[in-house]
Amino acid sequence: MRRHAQWLLLCLVIAILAGCGSEITTSQSKVLVEVGNSSITEAEFTTFLDLNSNIINQNASGLDANTTRQQLLDQMILQKVILEESAKLGAGIDSVSAEQTTMMIDQAVGKEKPTYADYEAFAKENRFGTVESMRAYVAQILTYESYAQKLEVPSATPQFHLFHILLSSDTVSESVALEQANQVLAQLKTGEDFSILAQQYSADPGSGSNGGDLGWYTQEQYAGFVPEFAAALNTLEIGQLSEPVKTQFGYHIIKITESRNAISFGTFQELMDSPEGNAYIQSKVEEYRKNDLIKNYVRAEEVPFPESVTVFQDQ
Repeated sequence: MRRHAQWLLLCLVIAILAGCGSEITTSQSKVLVEVGNSSITEAEFTTFLDLNSNIINQNASGLDANTTRQQLLDQMILQKVILEESAKLGAGIDSVSAEQTTMMIDQAVGKEKPTYADYEAFAKENRFGTVESMRAYVAQILTYESYAQKLEVPSATPQFHLFHILLSSDTVSESVALEQANQVLAQLKTGEDFSILAQQYSADPGSGSNGGDLGWYTQEQYAGFVPEFAAALNTLEIGQLSEPVKTQFGYHIIKITESRNAISFGTFQELMDSPEGNAYIQSKVEEYRKNDLIKNYVRAEEVPFPESVTVFQDQ
């Protein structure tokens, strides 16, 4: 069941393509489903099946054709719900700038100053059809990413925002590193800004330049830190500064600044990989169904698989 869910989810991102135009014309195509203010046409669904044909052929052997077809249509519905919800968070397609779109395309094309002919060749090679369809696809990818970064999903497990300043003992003796840590701690106790001191003194290349910010963690995730660091975290109250904590890396000054009962995400992939994030998106789909915002007009099984989907040609 887990593997089945994973390959269906893999189809979700490719579902964006079907809504962006492509080599199959969607004008005059009958509507299968309306989702809020958008719709899924038969041509879009056929495009989606065609674009996902390799994934379907590799993973759907032995499965029922009609059940699989409906599950794939459900992935397109999920995609439409996400785009509808993106707009509500101010992360809709209209918020994506032309410059952002061009920058992402240029990175994909792999040339410093690509010409329009380069864009056309890349669009054709990657089955976008036209440059305009490619730009629409990229804009939706950026919409997905923006939505994931703005979304906070409620969680029953609290998370804590962790910061630290590391005074390394790699290039100085432990006694000198401890003395430096005590000096920084004294400055913090007089009210100096933690983030500024972290940028000045922390030897941690990952968090130092970011003001000592380690990110958000649950208490269960503390186990991922070295034991001395994790033990210190479990003794701290929110807003409290730790005394210098000795680890193999040197001496740390640790602070928990706040807590929350929510989960945030850095990327769309993180959102969809997270059980909480996935459950939240699924709950939104159910909410749309409950409020009659998803209207099915044609059953998925009435849409034939394209020839590229060979695994179901005998069903």
